[in-house]
Amino acid sequence: MVSKILVFTLGFDIKFHIKGILRHGKDLSKIIIVVSEPLEDRAKKALDELTKFINEYVNVPSETITIDPLDFYGSIRVLREKFREHIASEFVFNLSGGMRIVVLITLLAALYSSTKSLIEVELENFKGVVSFPINVLRLMEPSSEEERILKYLKVKGSGSLDDISFNLGIPRTTAYKMIKNLEQKGYITGTRIGKKIIYILTELSKIWV
Repeated sequence: MVSKILVFTLGFDIKFHIKGILRHGKDLSKIIIVVSEPLEDRAKKALDELTKFINEYVNVPSETITIDPLDFYGSIRVLREKFREHIASEFVFNLSGGMRIVVLITLLAALYSSTKSLIEVELENFKGVVSFPINVLRLMEPSSEEERILKYLKVKGSGSLDDISFNLGIPRTTAYKMIKNLEQKGYITGTRIGKKIIYILTELSKIWV
């Protein structure tokens, strides 16, 4: 079973952190807390409260990493190296607290660590959490012709290779290559129905069409 590590950026409040722990707690193998230096009194109090909660209610080890936000690139390296120590693990980065620069440093470190990561941010109005795979930050833009296919599928809802080729006036072999590229990029997915594969858009495609 692949271990899961939960990473928090911490500010003065731990309400979102507790929600994150309760959401992932039973699957966690470790919790990492990222704080900035110098550690202000309110942040130290929040850290003490969060550490106490983890020790009392979650049976997993925790580690606190302190970074200097003014050393932007050095801090990215420190976190990147720490995350890569657990390269075989799955990461969840809860970026709901802390200084904006610390959140940005942690996000970039997650991106450059090449770990399998999920990013999540709690909504300030407590109405939910937004999460997305870190690969969203590595997306390749579709070509103009590929974008035509995405727009076609958005309007029609679905389509086969022959549908796309005929209606967009694209040679079948060219359409096939573009469809495969769009599948690899994660913008469409295909399901075999009878002798045909029917393609539809994925959630990621909403970035472009």
